[in-house]
Amino acid sequence: MQDVPYWMLQNRSEYITQGVDSSHIVDGKKTEEIEKIATKRATIRVAQNIVHKLKEAYLSKSNRIKQKITNEMFIQMTQPIYDSLMNVDRLGIYINPNNEEVFVLVRARGFDKDALSEGLHKMALDNQAVSILVTKVEEIFKDSVNYGDVKVPIAM
Repeated sequence: MQDVPYWMLQNRSEYITQGVDSSHIVDGKKTEEIEKIATKRATIRVAQNIVHKLKEAYLSKSNRIKQKITNEMFIQMTQPIYDSLMNVDRLGIYINPNNEEVFVLVRARGFDKDALSEGLHKMALDNQAVSILVTKVEEIFKDSVNYGDVKVPIAM
């Protein structure tokens, strides 16, 4: 455990715009290829985190969406959200020496509103639902605090 990065040990569930995922080095594939696969999976994880927050908001008492959105529809939202993510940075990479599993930590810094709106409209969501969902995704990005960028004073 001495060489394992802190982000691998930490509960990262509060970091909605960040994601961690992995892939194994198999079949003679190059490490770079596996890193790309793990990076894509981690980015999908960010989209899933955002969908989870959207579903929580939809189920809350403050929900303003009148259209019924099913569980299946929320699952389908993952793809348009993933497609809209922009400025995805790879913050960390760790290769487990025991099993050659490549772990990647990513953070999405933003999203393309037009791409998200277009993707949600393809799901047969009405204009009101799409508008509210896009606004909620905006709020998620505004509210996301990246503690890695915050400079904490060591002494007063």
